[in-house]
This record gives sequence, C-alpha cells and structure tokens, in this order.
Amino acid sequence: MPTRSNALLQRQLELQRVNNPVDETELEVVYSPLSIWGDAEKKPLRWRGVAYGPELEQDGDIYGGFHTAERFAARGFGKPVMDDSWNVLFTHTPMSKWLMRHPDVLGLAHPQPQVRLVNHCEYFTAAGDKCAFAEHLSRIKTNHPSLATFELHDDAQYVRWQEEVQKDHHRYWVVKDCTNGASQGIKLLHGRAVRRSAPPPGTWAVAQEFLANPYMSWGGHKFHMRLYVLATRWDPVGAFVFNEGIVFQSRSKYHHRKPSLRKDIFSSVSETVRLMPLGKLWQHLDRAGKDPSKVWGRVVSLLKDVLGTGLQESFGDPGHLSKRGFSCFDLFGVDVILDQQLQPYVLEINIGPNLWVDAQYEMMQRKIKGPLLDQVANWARLRVENQSTATVEPTLDEKIALENLSLLDFERLL
Repeated sequence: MPTRSNALLQRQLELQRVNNPVDETELEVVYSPLSIWGDAEKKPLRWRGVAYGPELEQDGDIYGGFHTAERFAARGFGKPVMDDSWNVLFTHTPMSKWLMRHPDVLGLAHPQPQVRLVNHCEYFTAAGDKCAFAEHLSRIKTNHPSLATFELHDDAQYVRWQEEVQKDHHRYWVVKDCTNGASQGIKLLHGRAVRRSAPPPGTWAVAQEFLANPYMSWGGHKFHMRLYVLATRWDPVGAFVFNEGIVFQSRSKYHHRKPSLRKDIFSSVSETVRLMPLGKLWQHLDRAGKDPSKVWGRVVSLLKDVLGTGLQESFGDPGHLSKRGFSCFDLFGVDVILDQQLQPYVLEINIGPNLWVDAQYEMMQRKIKGPLLDQVANWARLRVENQSTATVEPTLDEKIALENLSLLDFERLL
C-alpha cells in the first residue's frame, strides 16, 4: 500500500539519520518529508518490455517472457504497453542512446512529462564488450588474482601476447570477439595452433588466459557461476549482487591437459551443459569442509573492485546521465569462475542476463529469477513513485532508503 510504503521509507530515513548524524542545520534539507504516494492504487504504473525498432516491435517478445509480466503485475504495474506511455522501459536491448536520438518519445515538451526509468544506462560499456572490459580490468585496483588478457586490436598488446605464447606452448588461450555473445566465435588455442588460427593484428578481439586449474573437487566437472548484479545508479555508484544465482556445469569430466572448446567453454544450457542453483555449490563446499561464506566474501570483494574503481578513467564522468531526461539502471549477468584455491575470477559481464526460463529447468529458474524480478520491479515502482510525487530527483539518502526497502535478497556492493 502506498501509505504504508511511505511510512516504511520514512523509518529507513530515520534509521539513517541515527547511524549517519549530520549537522543539525542540514537536517531539514537532507531529510525533508516525502509526499504521500496517493495515486498508485488508482492508476497503476505503466511499463514496456519490448524494445523500439520495427523488427523487435513486430516480434513483441517481452524481456523474460510471461513470468516477467507476472512479477511486474504483482508489484503494482498494469499490463505491458507497446506505446510511449511507459514509466519503466525494461528491455533486453539497450535503448538509452536511441531515446536520446528520439526525444519525442519521452514527451519532454508536455507540461507534465512522465517520469521515465530505463533499463540499460549504456555507461558501463565493459558489459557486453570484452575489449572494453579487458581495458577496464587493467585499470582497477584489486588484491585479487586476474587472468592475463590482451587486446588484439592493439599492436603492442598483440606482440606481447605472441611472446607469452612462445614462453609456454602448453598454455591455452581463449580468443573471442569483443562483442559476440553466447560463446559465439570463440577459439581455444595453444602452441602452434596460435600461429595457424589466431586472428591477424588489428582484429577487435581479446586473448584471455584459459584458467588451467579450475576448482575440480565437485565431481571433476568444469563450472562457473552466473550472478545477477543490479546497478541502481552510477553517480555515485549504487550496486548490489543478488544472493542467489545459477551454476553452469559441464556434463563431461574435465581434462586439464587437453581442454575442450565444446565441453569446457559455455554460457548457456545445452546437451553438454546442465544448470543448478548456486545453493548447491555452497552445500558442496560446506560438506567438503570449506567455508562458503568466505568464498562468497571473496566474490563480493572482487565485484566491489570491478564496479567501484577506475570508472571515470574507463567510461568518463557519469554526471551526464542526469541530463538525459530519464533515469536509468542496469541489471547485469556476471560470469565468475573459481580456481582450485577457491579464488574468484570475473570472466565477463553480460549487458543483460538471460531472464527467460528453459522448459527443462523451469521450476528451478522460476525460484531464482522470480524473486530477482520481483524485487527489481518493486524497487523500480518505488523509485518512480517517489520521484513523480515529489516532482524532483530524490536525494541520495532517499535513494539509499528505497534500495534498502526493496532489495531484500541483494547484498550491497557499493
């Protein structure tokens, strides 16, 4: 209920006032009361789940499908729309840059324009671009180990990669195009195969060291984790990781002397890959005498470094995001692998996680992606309602309170 949500939000602000005391002269400005959210029950918020563009609109495929619509409806949104009347644009395809080229869609000239919240800020370009991700990783400050990665469009880095190949002919390298997804266009090379099959210098691709010693005590099958990271804002950064995720595990035993491109490199379910909830990994580690909380802590620490350092050097000043005429957020899919010492490595960050459910794993995926979508939709609703009733951008304290109120199964990174 809107009135009850307002009271809870006020309680969050009061708790922050106690935990973060400020000068008394500033209290009235920083912690000004919020307006009552009286319109939410009478007029459900509107959302659009299909990206703009003739082909995408004709297909009409909502991001995540029917269960996304279920979660949005459960959080006070009406049926998804196909026009420009949306409060929240939640699509798989990024639309922020497109909206800036088509400002008429936003209706900014209207006396009372809609409050707009858009998935995909298109600021953190390391998501979905392996070259930008490699460049960003070279800038971040971290105590965690990393995989050697070379950008092949850079002549100097190409030469250094060739030198590394010559040092150890048994060392494997994963060569992948900068922007291809779903494990498309990937090569697994070593030794002489590099000379025969490597792309030429200047190619927009990366060569990433293949992790030769992945954690194998779980049945001897190679696996990685798919985690869900939500960035509610970039200036300043507000980032969270969902406490549940999915494990992609090869059905075949791993042979470290001769890894297989088909069996050991994957990012989706197939006849050679099975899915499991992340909780199964934690149960295994616990039974093996390992500390799951310590491993999770390392993952959280690594994600903090990746999303919290070197941003302006890599992507510029995020201040321009507030001048677009709409607010934005990002929901990423982050692939993380563990080595034999249970140290995490981020393999890549996907611009958007797969929110659809596979028939073979429907029940399991609904138990994970359902609560994920539910809490993202709840946060989006509170975010839009707060801004629409106050008619001004919420303060940072109000944004933090909204996050604490709605993202209950997320862990704050930043």
